[in-house]
Amino acid sequence: MIRLMEKLHLLLWMRALETRIQEIYFLRNLIWASVVVTALYSMLIGYADYRFAEAYRRSSEEITRQYAQPGRTLWYSGEWGFRYYFERNEARLLTANAVGPKVGDVIIKPYLATPWVTLYDGPEYSELLDQHIPLMDYPLRILDFSSHAGFYSSWFGILPFSITSGERWEWFNVFRVIKAYDGPIPEPQRYPLGR
Repeated sequence: MIRLMEKLHLLLWMRALETRIQEIYFLRNLIWASVVVTALYSMLIGYADYRFAEAYRRSSEEITRQYAQPGRTLWYSGEWGFRYYFERNEARLLTANAVGPKVGDVIIKPYLATPWVTLYDGPEYSELLDQHIPLMDYPLRILDFSSHAGFYSSWFGILPFSITSGERWEWFNVFRVIKAYDGPIPEPQRYPLGR
């Protein structure tokens, strides 16, 4: 009985809305309100995206300035703006099966920007030097595990954006290679194209 009453209530509400929409004044104001709300929403989310990318640009410059030295190679594992800005600062991509890093080289791994496991993970081959935490004071997040924002991927959260929970959203672990990799090199994973 309660479900039937809920459905009836919803139908009556929809009928009242349809009657209102037939009035041209209401319809015109509804359209303008939709345009204004959409424009505001778009600007706020666009600015959040800009600030998100800016954190990667600024952090890559700071980390490169701090750790780049003659004879030392900077390596990274991660994607998106993180990858773009570190490549622009002449860091090299460290793939999952790469054995390129030498003793003294530096490896930078993000928390959020899809890092992958490398052969140098673990205390036998590298040691944590620093954890760089970018400043992000804008309250809207487009990607954030803690507030479930997943604008670009639902893997991070189901919301297109969120207001920060106050927790840090991204950081970069900076490792120094202490031993050249000397273990077996696994075969790269191959994925079948279909059946």
